[in-house]
Amino acid sequence: MDREYFKKQLRRVETDLNFDDGYQLLYGPWKTIGSQNIACISLNPSLRNDDHKKMISDERGNSYQVEEFTTSSPITAQILKMCSYLEVSPEKVLMGTICPFRSKDWNTMKKDNKMVMERGLAIGREFWDQALSNRMNLVIALGKEATDTLCQLFNGEKELEIRANYQNTTLKRFRTNRNFKIISLPHLSRFLIFSRLACATPLQKIFAI
Repeated sequence: MDREYFKKQLRRVETDLNFDDGYQLLYGPWKTIGSQNIACISLNPSLRNDDHKKMISDERGNSYQVEEFTTSSPITAQILKMCSYLEVSPEKVLMGTICPFRSKDWNTMKKDNKMVMERGLAIGREFWDQALSNRMNLVIALGKEATDTLCQLFNGEKELEIRANYQNTTLKRFRTNRNFKIISLPHLSRFLIFSRLACATPLQKIFAI
């Protein structure tokens, strides 16, 4: 895959729409694309004001591992717990965003930067269509927008939906036209399902593939 092509796409949106909040497409090194059989795709990256505000991929390693002890975001601990649950090292999971442009939260992006969101989702669709190769076995989607976009892209057909035993949220599993499964989880920045004993049985059922 052409890293420079996607980098130019991101910078074009910044220029066209006068957007300077930053971006991140992958939470790991670019060279790992195609070497994993599990992926985890979330909505979009959060705001930050440091040297890593704008990066297409994290060449330091898996972002959640690298920043485990320096971030206050609850999603970091949940992602690491999820990897432990799956018995896979975080660097063995292809992690990234469905919309690479940063915002305070997804509702803010939809309200204040709708054009940025739409063009970001277009870049995300193009990227993941290429990045999720036929050797992929499982794709974990965090949040409704990531799930809907991936299911549209890969003709996802729901085969299971169960209650998560966490507020009113559910867990879903889809089969796709590329022979990998999509498991839809609520966004782990808000729903700490890997820390709740009540979620253990639903998680076991949804991941039983």
